[in-house]
Amino acid sequence: MNASAVEHQQAGNQAFAQNLGKLHSGRLREANQIISDVLSHDRRNMVIGALYSYARDWGEKNYRGAVIDVDQFCKWASSTIGVGSKDLRDVLHELQKDKIVERENAGDVKWTVLNKNN
Repeated sequence: MNASAVEHQQAGNQAFAQNLGKLHSGRLREANQIISDVLSHDRRNMVIGALYSYARDWGEKNYRGAVIDVDQFCKWASSTIGVGSKDLRDVLHELQKDKIVERENAGDVKWTVLNKNN
């Protein structure tokens, strides 16, 4: 169906126009969700890469990994990879669940970036 045929159907058939609108809005929602998922996954990978790089260069090494100051990491990573501090902290909390990082104490100040084989 070409563009003028679609326009003709829309002008003469309100149900057709509504269904077409629903179809398009559904496809847009699906595309937005896919884009959001991809960006979220990329953000996580970017933070992981930055985290290991920062821990390697500035962390206090121990047998479990490298202890980092989260505030300093967030400042560095924000300027290095362009992810905001809140997003960085959100990803760090996700990584804690995945046992990639561990809190050193009850606060959010010092965290250990665990060795990859832990």
